[in-house]
Amino acid sequence: MFKDLRGRIIEKNQKIKETAHWYIVNQAVYDLEKYRASLPSEAVYEICYCLKERAGLLEYKPDQYQWNEFLKDMRSAQMLYQENGLLADSALCALNIMDEGLAEFNIDSEYKPLYLDTIKISLQEVEKILPELMEHPVLNEIYLRLSMYCFSIDDIERSKHYYESFQRLGNFAIDHFAPWLRGRYAVLSLYMFVIGYIETVDKIARKDLSGEITQIQEWFREFHNRNGYFEAIVLGRMFGGDYLPICVEMKSGKMLQGNIVEAGDIESAWLVIPPLQMKIKCNGMLAGKMLGQGFLFSKWENTELRYCNVNTIVPEVRSAIERIIEMIKAELPDSLVTSAELNRLAKNEI
Repeated sequence: MFKDLRGRIIEKNQKIKETAHWYIVNQAVYDLEKYRASLPSEAVYEICYCLKERAGLLEYKPDQYQWNEFLKDMRSAQMLYQENGLLADSALCALNIMDEGLAEFNIDSEYKPLYLDTIKISLQEVEKILPELMEHPVLNEIYLRLSMYCFSIDDIERSKHYYESFQRLGNFAIDHFAPWLRGRYAVLSLYMFVIGYIETVDKIARKDLSGEITQIQEWFREFHNRNGYFEAIVLGRMFGGDYLPICVEMKSGKMLQGNIVEAGDIESAWLVIPPLQMKIKCNGMLAGKMLGQGFLFSKWENTELRYCNVNTIVPEVRSAIERIIEMIKAELPDSLVTSAELNRLAKNEI
């Protein structure tokens, strides 16, 4: 109830907050059950509301949390909606099950969902009723969330499909979405932009590049085999930056001196997007799993940064970088947000 409030209003209403928390933890389930028992069977919306609220209250008792209890209530609501022809509401329930299954406390140490089978069942259930929702205004939210959740289970092609479907609808204003969904959209757009960037590089690398200078030819052809430092610079420049935050891991026996980086001494490099608390591994891109520590995308937790000032790069290298960017932008898929829009999303941390 109070999680989106900030500043003095919290201090001023601390007693109210404490009372509300006590009620949620100790009394709310009893009142919900009492109210639900009083409802006639035809009060479908109210019954489902009670079931969903009871499932949601489990997060306030983490020591008593049980996935099966959450699933039982959400599945009951989902099925009741579906039995009464309320397909959009049924789909949203299935999406909420997927969301819960991908919450941090339901992920193992290898970043794999503990309840992956249930997530996949919910995915299939949503896909089954999608044809019935083609004219429904909730379709854009469904497409967006399907893309998010498919990405989280490493079903990248399916994620791309739903992201492109979401973009093709074109009838949405992202600022009208709930704050949590806007934030997820910003992160998902970053994922899709980087994947599009990598696939475009691979596409260009297969072309005849004999008309380009040697450094550019080598950059494309050795893209997956380099330490990632210049790859981070290229990607950062595509976001419009001149002063780029980069994390580096040095080779054994090599050390950083101040902010000075010798590119040949670097083992690995990550481009950091501070507003989204994300870092992108720029060496061996697309090798292995997409999400999690050590993979393409992972959480940035205020580790030490080195800043690359593009304006201090020697002119011939800077010119090659700008030519590489020009070649990539000319081939990027139309379904991606522009680098300028992505930069805006990241800065706003929506």
